[in-house]
Amino acid sequence: MDIYNILLNNKNFLEYIYAFIISCISLMILFKTDRYFRLSLHNGLRYFRNSFLFYGLAFFWKFILADLTNLNTTSIFFSQFIFEYLLIMGGLFLLYSLIWKKFDLHKITYSSLINSKIIFLHLIAIILSLFDSFFESYKFLFISQILIFSFSIILFFKNYKKNEKKSSLPKIYILALSLGLIAWILNFFTATFFKWNTLLLIDIGILNIIFFILILFSIFRITKIKKYKNGN
Repeated sequence: MDIYNILLNNKNFLEYIYAFIISCISLMILFKTDRYFRLSLHNGLRYFRNSFLFYGLAFFWKFILADLTNLNTTSIFFSQFIFEYLLIMGGLFLLYSLIWKKFDLHKITYSSLINSKIIFLHLIAIILSLFDSFFESYKFLFISQILIFSFSIILFFKNYKKNEKKSSLPKIYILALSLGLIAWILNFFTATFFKWNTLLLIDIGILNIIFFILILFSIFRITKIKKYKNGN
């Protein structure tokens, strides 16, 4: 309990460290996935890479504005909107990386960040972020992420069951998604029923960090296996 007391007394510093760690991990995932995409040209990797681009930007934004106490109402509205928009886009790209085959029927000839299909993801993120910002709530963010992670787990598990060559890596990814889902559910309950209890938020932060570390670990393993198969 002494550790929690120390963390509680350094809440703002802890938020900086938390946002900085996740920003760095997201950046590593982004570059590793981008490198793997350029080798394989797998479309799903493009959208998976984009997911962590937005996650990294979201937590970098949080790192810059970890202490919102000195901001006026307009600045707080704008800051929440940007943070939520980036987070929701990260989740939507994570889901889209699993369903892209249903929509991308042509070769890679367009931007994966802005195109006629992805623009709908941007619109969804903008609308949900505006709702939360206007009502000074995070419920649209939490509910959207709970749904996104739930669908992602179901879709990934179905794809895993269809794949005859099963390895331990998909299990790690499913574990990571499950931890991410638990974190978002806890976020929802903490905000709704426990008035942003700081101890619960610390536990949620730990879960989030583990989620990003597991994703990074799986990407490192995939690239290592790819190099081994290529004889490098």
